[in-house]
Amino acid sequence: MNRREKIWDCMYPLIVVLGCMLSASVVVLLIAELVTGVTDPVRLVEEKEELSACVAILAYLAVLIFQRRSFKVDEMRFGKDKCCFTVRQCVLTGLALTFAGHAYSILLDLSGVTEFFHYYEETGASLQGQNVLLLILMSVVIGPAAEEVTFRGMMYRRMRSHIGKPMAVLLSSLIFGLYHGNMVQFLYTMPVGILLALVYEKSGSLKLTIAVHMALNLWAILGESLYSLIFKGGKAGLLSGDLLYLVVDLAVLTAIGAVFAATEHAYRKKF
Repeated sequence: MNRREKIWDCMYPLIVVLGCMLSASVVVLLIAELVTGVTDPVRLVEEKEELSACVAILAYLAVLIFQRRSFKVDEMRFGKDKCCFTVRQCVLTGLALTFAGHAYSILLDLSGVTEFFHYYEETGASLQGQNVLLLILMSVVIGPAAEEVTFRGMMYRRMRSHIGKPMAVLLSSLIFGLYHGNMVQFLYTMPVGILLALVYEKSGSLKLTIAVHMALNLWAILGESLYSLIFKGGKAGLLSGDLLYLVVDLAVLTAIGAVFAATEHAYRKKF
């Protein structure tokens, strides 16, 4: 392949995603206009908050359908996934990344960076108004599967074949961050993308990265509410709110690290 062909090869999966997003937006808005009689798209989106989730769900379903053939071709190019992690390693890796991602998002909030980007606050407010079932279907079920197939299963592997592992990890994660559309999400999703790419590289399992991505998004939606229930309104001694949740996340990460080290030591001693 020449340079232009390599660029097209790497970027094609993203182009499919963007095309599906655009097409889904047009289809959903046209249907909504016919049903409601409202012809102003901006007003329609403001009045019907669930439309954005419907667009994303339809788009991600289309991505999974349209990427399927190319993904099968990539399996012939690069080989089928074969997980080299044990069940224990998969579970501990998933838990570690879930709590690490949540802790990092809290650090971003505590740093004050979210206050500089008002669009992020507006996006967060719109998500809070979403139907919970639609939000979970979009963010926890279909979204992670479509994004992992695209960014790790296809883009990362194609980039790895052209520019090597380190640059493929960084570049695919950079694009993954930019894809999410605002600075705060970029600051969160690029490091998460790097971790997911490394997990995929080490484990050889796209199913694991999909599961981890699902867990990350689920905990982002439900984690704070569960913490509030456990700690009676988000307070424990001198700690409260985000600071309390951060301490809990770090404590859980420490426990996971200890369990991993102990089980690895026992496994090596046994064999």
